[in-house]
Amino acid sequence: MQDKGIETHYEVLGVDNYASREEIKKAFRQFCLTSHPDKVKYKDPRVEKKMMERFFAMTESYKYLIANKEIYDNLTK
Repeated sequence: MQDKGIETHYEVLGVDNYASREEIKKAFRQFCLTSHPDKVKYKDPRVEKKMMERFFAMTESYKYLIANKEIYDNLTK
């Protein structure tokens, strides 16, 4: 069971639990197109910092799910 304040890797990526690898890739690519730090510049440094943190969380979740999806799915059942 998950704590209320902790997001699963699926929640971080904004996809349904047990999304396919293709759905995971699509969600990550879409996020990168609209929010990648090299593509978008923010005027407010606080917003930029928050978006950088979000980008790194998305990247970590993406890498983890692509490499370990079956293991993660079995652990979160």
